[in-house]
Amino acid sequence: MELDRAVTPTTVHTAADILTKVSEIISENLSEQFPFPITVDCSFPDIDSITFITIVVALENEFDFEFDDEMLLLTKFPTIKQMIEYVQSKVEERDKEN
Repeated sequence: MELDRAVTPTTVHTAADILTKVSEIISENLSEQFPFPITVDCSFPDIDSITFITIVVALENEFDFEFDDEMLLLTKFPTIKQMIEYVQSKVEERDKEN
C-alpha cells in the first residue's frame, strides 16, 4: 500500500528536499511560459495570477501546509529563493506543532 505524502504530516523534509521539490514544482508550472532554466536566485518571471496560485496550491499539497493569506501575493516573493525560504519556514512550523 502506497502512502500519500500529503496526508502524512509527520514526513520530515530536509532543507535539500524542500529546495529540490519547490524548484521542481515551480519549474514544472513555468516550463510552458518560460522555457529557460529557473534557478533559486532568479527573480520570479512575470507570471499571471492563475499560474501563481497553481504553484501555491501545489506547494501546499506537497508539504501539507497553507500559505498565510497575506502571502498570497506574487509581490511577496521577488525571488524563487524567498519562496523556498517561506516554504521551509512553514514546514518547520508544521513539524514543531506535530
